[in-house]
Amino acid sequence: MSEPLMTEEVPKVRETGRFLFVGVGHAGGVLISHLPKRVPEFEYAAVDTDRKSLSSLPFERKILLGEICTHGLGTGGNPELATSSLEEENEELYSLFQGVDVLILVAGLGGGTGSVIGSALAEMAREALMAEILI
Repeated sequence: MSEPLMTEEVPKVRETGRFLFVGVGHAGGVLISHLPKRVPEFEYAAVDTDRKSLSSLPFERKILLGEICTHGLGTGGNPELATSSLEEENEELYSLFQGVDVLILVAGLGGGTGSVIGSALAEMAREALMAEILI
């Protein structure tokens, strides 16, 4: 009879954690919009520069970025406008990550909101000492 490979008891991964899906930009929001009905145990939020797109999503937490520079009309694929939009609302974004164990960012990479703000959100989450970040 062979000896067991491990002699110590392996600690269990936390059975419950706070999982947050964040749809970034129009594409990211649409991609995860069906999940709350199918997986209600997780939390969902959306971040966008387009007010109309954001209002059509079924999430409780929605953050409109760049209202001053985009007038709520989105970035139109303009990365400079997306960068300017991000500078307007950092505090609300940081509060989004508080107490989250796993963050899953979903974004389209067409050049505007999802491309620029998605990567910036990943960096902000790292700064907020997130346990796991999935992009």
